[in-house]
Amino acid sequence: MRFVGAALAATLGSAVLTGCDRKPVGQVVATVNGEEVTRRELVSEVNAIGGGNLNEEQLKAAQPALVQGLVDRKLLVQEAKRSNLDKNPQFLAEQQRANDLLLVRMLAQSWMGRQTKPEAAAVRAFIADNPQMFGERKAVLVDAIVTPANSITAQQLAPLKSNDAIAAWLTSNKKQFRRVNRPVDTATLPKPFVRQLLSQAGSGEPVALNDGSAFTIMAPRSVRPMPLPSNQWNKVAEQAIAQQVQNKTIADELKRLRENADLNYLPEFAPSSGNAAAPARGDPPATTLES
Repeated sequence: MRFVGAALAATLGSAVLTGCDRKPVGQVVATVNGEEVTRRELVSEVNAIGGGNLNEEQLKAAQPALVQGLVDRKLLVQEAKRSNLDKNPQFLAEQQRANDLLLVRMLAQSWMGRQTKPEAAAVRAFIADNPQMFGERKAVLVDAIVTPANSITAQQLAPLKSNDAIAAWLTSNKKQFRRVNRPVDTATLPKPFVRQLLSQAGSGEPVALNDGSAFTIMAPRSVRPMPLPSNQWNKVAEQAIAQQVQNKTIADELKRLRENADLNYLPEFAPSSGNAAAPARGDPPATTLES
């Protein structure tokens, strides 16, 4: 995501909404029943819609609608507070989760702030090592079943050679799952899993991806070539390398924090040894159901 720089942010200063209780001045671009809408809030709103890609003229044209959106939001928030929804336990729990996720995202960004662009040799090696993302990229139509990882084991599923049989087993054992036919892009999947999935394209037997919290069980139905245009390879490779670096940095930092933390659990909530160091989302391991 690109962020609005100081020069662009300065263009937001002319935004003024009339009809408020008192005239907006300085850093205040509007007021809503006496509550201020600030330039900082407006800049945040611009960033949220990718405003870093807009030029100065486009920003000026977008300002009134963005300010009105902020005003409307504050009106709704004020109404919610009059109904005491801000004291609702569900709201407080979701607010805490949102705050936590924002802080984690900003922490990750601070860790990656000094990341350098990968060297050309590293980009070439990545492309050569991951053909499923580039020249050999494919779209695979799969019959997919998703079920919590702790509700099933590969050993229990190994004898089941179709998703119909797996769905029947999960149903008879009262396990939660959902099933859907959908296309998947081999560029978004780990290379070992892609290899397993494509090897079953003829038989349609399922393979499973375990991301630490869920099994995604896929039975391939059809395969369609979808190569990435070669003029996009370097850019995609650079982004993927950066993501790998970020995932490893977060995993290493989290391991360090866990090792130095005083952690205590109720017995029924204690993580198993297999889940205690679950992989970061976005870099899941491939797991097959075949024995």
